Amino acid sequence: MESGVSEWKKDGNRVQAMLRRNMVLSFDIGKFTSPHKLPTNMQVLMDFLSGRSFKVDVHGGISEPKRLSVGCVQGSILGPRLFTLYLHQLVTKLPKAAHVVSYADDTYVSILSNSIEDLKIALAHTMLQHDAYLKSIGMVTNANKTELIYFSRSEINETSPLLVGKDTVQPKKTIKILGVLFDQDLSWNSHASKLKHKASLALRKLKFLGKFVKQAGMKKIILTHLFGMLYYGSVVWLNELTSFKIIRSLESIHYKGLRIAAKDYYMTLSRERLDDIFNRATLCKWMKYSNTKMALNMISQSTDGPPPYQPC
Repeated sequence: MESGVSEWKKDGNRVQAMLRRNMVLSFDIGKFTSPHKLPTNMQVLMDFLSGRSFKVDVHGGISEPKRLSVGCVQGSILGPRLFTLYLHQLVTKLPKAAHVVSYADDTYVSILSNSIEDLKIALAHTMLQHDAYLKSIGMVTNANKTELIYFSRSEINETSPLLVGKDTVQPKKTIKILGVLFDQDLSWNSHASKLKHKASLALRKLKFLGKFVKQAGMKKIILTHLFGMLYYGSVVWLNELTSFKIIRSLESIHYKGLRIAAKDYYMTLSRERLDDIFNRATLCKWMKYSNTKMALNMISQSTDGPPPYQPC
């Protein structure tokens, strides 16, 4: 996600499309096997996948166990990683212009172009190649879960669907990717609204909980529950495109949480004092840190290397 946003910010005059595709029964029909002799560490993984069976219960009548030769254990830690390995050739099967990110059975395809019409042609071609590759490994996409969004700094009024074979995909104004809501203009207004709603509900419950939990316990609850919610995915959505209005409203929630943790219900402590007590970075401070980190990475990855050191 972060790399896709970075590419979009480099050339704001172009249009970027992001397509999300989900596979049907992916963990049930994926054939995680290999005909070749595997190294010891891979053999451990194959042992994890093999030797499984299933039974069917119909009105109390249980069938005989049947051997499972396909699929992966759902809910396991290894499951998403194994599925990513299973699809490792996907990147080589799609056009070079397509930036592909896969996690388990979700695939995100991002393409940058000069116009919506060019994007539609590129997306349709990419989807056909994607379908052909999945068919070759016994997989199929879930058309009902396919989502499409166009990103641009100028207003987009494109409402006509993308046609690929018999499937149609209607473009959306927002798309949810791994829990983060993306707007067409990457303003993050939708994500901020969702955060404020969830956080205000959580603050009421936390304030009530504070009557029964000591300050040390409330500090742990606030930092893990409220701040985990507030800062989730901030490496993507908290940047120079985020409006000051959004940052200010979310920082208000930040300090309300700290006041509950400090049991400062009458607002006697200043924000500076709360910062000293809890030593927690605000959204502004975190954004400055993220931007500085990004700049340092760009310098270190440049072909010329960082500029020579000049003593004061």
